[in-house]
Amino acid sequence: MLVSDYLIPDGVASSLHLLRSWRWLFPKDTSVVLTNLFADSVVEHGDGAIHYLDTGSGTSERLASSKDEFHRLLLDPHNLRNWLMIPLVDQCRASGLRLAEGQCYAFRVLPVFQEGSYDLGNVFVSTIQGYADFTGQIHEQIADAPDGSRIKIVVPP
Repeated sequence: MLVSDYLIPDGVASSLHLLRSWRWLFPKDTSVVLTNLFADSVVEHGDGAIHYLDTGSGTSERLASSKDEFHRLLLDPHNLRNWLMIPLVDQCRASGLRLAEGQCYAFRVLPVFQEGSYDLGNVFVSTIQGYADFTGQIHEQIADAPDGSRIKIVVPP
């Protein structure tokens, strides 16, 4: 297994604006370090802190105080499996779901919702930019809703 097999290639990721719909969650000086095949990104804040953006749950988790500390954490196979979603990517590939350039795996129903899950049956193929924008917009709309709330989602044209 190569780590790069579970990441959006740098050239593709750098040409996208993966955080544009997530600016409500991150400071302006935040940049993408790497992006997994579900468009979840490891990001670096201006102070050097490293965070993990889970686009399915709409959460940001601080992983490390610096890139050096983050690189040490990457040596732990458990972290790699979780952050790169290796088991689910392997299931997607085994089921025949293939990605072309500019595409990522995506969830039909975001796992943040009761009906959503991190399971193969909830996965489809989407454009990376479209999915990153969609999830950012949805999570911004529900960010302040208490758990269990009924919500109305407005998807911009």
